[in-house]
Amino acid sequence: MGMTTVCSIVAQLVHCFNWELPSGVNAKDIDMTENFSLSMGRANHLYAKPTYRLS
Repeated sequence: MGMTTVCSIVAQLVHCFNWELPSGVNAKDIDMTENFSLSMGRANHLYAKPTYRLS
């Protein structure tokens, strides 16, 4: 049930918002390196600006 809930929440976030990178950041500038630990998180945070697209 937990995986179903997480998938539903992520789907709503993707559907209801337009996601943009902050000004001055290109797609080539995104650092996708990972920290090696138990959960393999990102080494640097990924910042995105959501704008509500449904009215």
